[in-house]
Amino acid sequence: MASLMQSTTHGFLAPACYNLPQPTTYRLSFHAAIVDEVTEQMKVAMKAKDTVKLGTIRLVRSAFANAAIGLKVDALSDDQAVDVLRKMAKMRAESIDMYNKGGATDRAEAEQAELDVLNQWLPSLADEDQTREWVLEAIEQAGDNSNIGKVMGALMKAHKGEVDGSLAQKVVKEEVAKL
Repeated sequence: MASLMQSTTHGFLAPACYNLPQPTTYRLSFHAAIVDEVTEQMKVAMKAKDTVKLGTIRLVRSAFANAAIGLKVDALSDDQAVDVLRKMAKMRAESIDMYNKGGATDRAEAEQAELDVLNQWLPSLADEDQTREWVLEAIEQAGDNSNIGKVMGALMKAHKGEVDGSLAQKVVKEEVAKL
């Protein structure tokens, strides 16, 4: 009789002929180095009663969980975690810029504090000199020196995750204008 019955989402039994979909469960196990470090820092922030750091870390863990669900994986890799952190850092940087332009320096300072917490797990990006060197290489590889899109494509393909996109775009425009 048990083989003719199946469990439903709410634990009730229904005839097997109904072919009810089984609920999808996501086990969110964090095993990557960055994710483990974030969890460890959360414990430290709790003990130190550092509300800014703790609040930011909770946001990071939530973003990691959402990304894991969106990617349908059990645990984020370090690369995936860095992508999530970069998106969060970019949002904070844009907010800081807008708050400063709007005169809300208190909010800008709060966003800066969150950005400082996020930056501790992000690998450092290339400085302007290194970016300029890579841009010159990308211009040579692109062939069509006047096409900013091709140059940016070659640059980002070769150095994704190592270079800041806005800095790269600024340097590419400067170098293409020199040609």
